[in-house]
Amino acid sequence: MIVRWWSNSTGVIALLWTGLLGGCKGGLQDPGKGQHWHPDPARLPSPEAFDWVITAQDSTDPVLHTWAARLRQAQLRWERGAWLSEDRYSMFGRVWDVVVDGEGRVVVLDFENQEIRVYDQRGSFETLVGHQGEGPGEYIQAGRLLIGENDSLYVYDYSRSLFVIYRRHESGYTFERILDLPDGASSLDYACLHSEGYIVTQKSSRLREDPLFYKIDFSSSVIESFGTHRHYHTEEDEGFLHDQINRAYVLCGQGVVAVYLFYPIVDYFSGNRRYSFFLKEVNLQPFLLIDNRIAEYLNTDRFIEKTSYTGWVDQLEEPVLLKEDLLFYNFVRYEARNGEIINRYPMAYLLDLPRRKALLLNLEAYPFAALAAVRDSVLVGFRWDFYREEIPHIAYYVLPSQSSGKEAYESPDNRAYPGSMANGMPANRVSR
Repeated sequence: MIVRWWSNSTGVIALLWTGLLGGCKGGLQDPGKGQHWHPDPARLPSPEAFDWVITAQDSTDPVLHTWAARLRQAQLRWERGAWLSEDRYSMFGRVWDVVVDGEGRVVVLDFENQEIRVYDQRGSFETLVGHQGEGPGEYIQAGRLLIGENDSLYVYDYSRSLFVIYRRHESGYTFERILDLPDGASSLDYACLHSEGYIVTQKSSRLREDPLFYKIDFSSSVIESFGTHRHYHTEEDEGFLHDQINRAYVLCGQGVVAVYLFYPIVDYFSGNRRYSFFLKEVNLQPFLLIDNRIAEYLNTDRFIEKTSYTGWVDQLEEPVLLKEDLLFYNFVRYEARNGEIINRYPMAYLLDLPRRKALLLNLEAYPFAALAAVRDSVLVGFRWDFYREEIPHIAYYVLPSQSSGKEAYESPDNRAYPGSMANGMPANRVSR
């Protein structure tokens, strides 16, 4: 899970900063000389810099309500995850990445054990893909999974900044080849395969004038570079801060979608244009810069405890595309009082990026708390009861057939949302 925070200096967006910091007794703790809370709202873009400012009130679109109705009716088929089990493949160390192939098989990267496991449509363990090592067809530190043509599997190796490609066949997977990334390119954990036949990956350069993304063909040649870094001006040598604040999740739909780690901003690249969207209703936590390094406040629980935080703050989960450019922006809303977490709420935005339509969801009414992978009518996610207990697990859901827009629209998900300012307190409390 990755945490981000965004605010702004102007009147409307400044309310976000006030709402986050004002809930603390006397504000956040003074970080002291030479230490700074970031982002500083005075250094960030104004709302006029965005093509679309998204709010919870943008919720009257029947297409998105149809999707919300289908997601509420998702049927749990199986799940894997337990504290202890005689079957080692029913336990995970840390679920780092999940993908679904064209046959509905689920491929899970257990980062702690450095295993890539495949489960069939019934949830039975099928096989392992490759293994850790330095020989042909091995990976040193697997960090990302992508599904390619004919269900081939691309495994990003952190240690060598390359992809190890495995071919799928009836009995499992065999090593096919290595795909090197061009000089200066690194997926930095986030990359995607586009249906038009290229990989989109991030550049490792921290230079502001450099583009943010590469399009790479399957011979490791650069087709195109695009995107610009999100500038954040500080008086210090930016170093690690600049690298972190400009990294993004990147997703391939009809266009290319970038979701930034420390901003509730979505960039949508279509053709030769970038459209920038700001999620006004999402308050992501600040972080502390000490000697040009980020402190340990990236963990939301630790941040709340160490700062004796009172109020609510959001923690971003990895976003997924439900279909084409329909983004499921998943986050957890924390409510805290004097450094103690009172409640957690699973939340998500549905964002139809080309049409600029949005719907905010409270996922307490849904069978899952977060989604990790989507393929056609198959969803792989995390159940809320398991999620609260933090048992590493996955859950496999199947969506019902598409219902009519009218039927879904007559029963919208119009509940109050945690963090809404109605009566000055979050709604839909759930005691722990």
